[in-house]
Amino acid sequence: MLPNLNLRTLSIFVLALLFTHISCVWLLAQQKEHPAMTLCKAGKHKEARGALEIAVKTPEYKNDGEMWNCLGLAFYQGDDDKGARKAFEKAVDIQPANAVFRVNLAHVLLMNRKIDPAQSQLKKALEIDPKNPEALYLQSLSDSWEGKIDRAIATSETLIGFHPADARGYILKADLLVSRIGLSSDSKDGTLDEAESLTKAVDVLVEGKGKVTDPSGTKAIADDLENKTIFRDYFRRERPTAITTTATPATAEPGVTKLKVIAKQPARYTDRARQANVQGTIRIAVLFGSNGRILHTLLLKRLGYGLDEQASSAARQIKFEPQTKDGKPISVVRIVEYTFNIY
Repeated sequence: MLPNLNLRTLSIFVLALLFTHISCVWLLAQQKEHPAMTLCKAGKHKEARGALEIAVKTPEYKNDGEMWNCLGLAFYQGDDDKGARKAFEKAVDIQPANAVFRVNLAHVLLMNRKIDPAQSQLKKALEIDPKNPEALYLQSLSDSWEGKIDRAIATSETLIGFHPADARGYILKADLLVSRIGLSSDSKDGTLDEAESLTKAVDVLVEGKGKVTDPSGTKAIADDLENKTIFRDYFRRERPTAITTTATPATAEPGVTKLKVIAKQPARYTDRARQANVQGTIRIAVLFGSNGRILHTLLLKRLGYGLDEQASSAARQIKFEPQTKDGKPISVVRIVEYTFNIY
């Protein structure tokens, strides 16, 4: 029973109770975050997968775009691309104006070589958020995989313009410039010789070095700059008359003992590339050191889907006897190819 209160006191008492109730509800709402979402925000998507699969089946979360997007990331990190695609599609259906959800869907589509649907999602994402860095990066990357180098370079420049402190734009543009080495002369994208292409790539990275500030981006720029500078300097001194398809030149100069490859391991085919039915040839410039070690590698033609990394790793394990000139070992660059066929 309430004590004998006058109207004013009673009103204050009721308001106090109401305020307390509202405050408690507000606090509970602030604290009410699904444990799976907490894991997602910490980047632990795989650990959250089981809880997410249960949550999205409940009335409370079945129409929660963030939960579906998080589930998509969990599936993707677990190499379940089919599950990831369905989850991202659901997230996009719930929140079609969310550019991040569309970019994630585009990513998994691209990784499964669904180029047109991926490009469609990226286009819509950029209509929502024209400066979205992930969308710009993936758009440039997908164009490069389709051989549309000029368009890919233009998009990488847009990425740099909007996000000058993002290392990815500079590294991507530099790689795209290098990929133009050896393109046939009838290509609409044109051809740059080795030294010219690498000079342009180095200039891009030097620009990035002066603008990127985060430690990981700074290191990535510095490592790439060092590598491309080494190859640029080599090709300025000694441009090969032709790009060969083996690690051994066709002829040798007087007094020169040709480089001899002793063992060249095959590159491993990745599961993701196999699922996407990716085939083709990766070309790598390899600096064979005078000390009998592989000093540096430079990807010239890429395939993506993890195959570039596998080819580079295999190239770094090549066993060889150095080329010699007048009896002394010398360092030389040769082009090595790795071909991937499904059948």
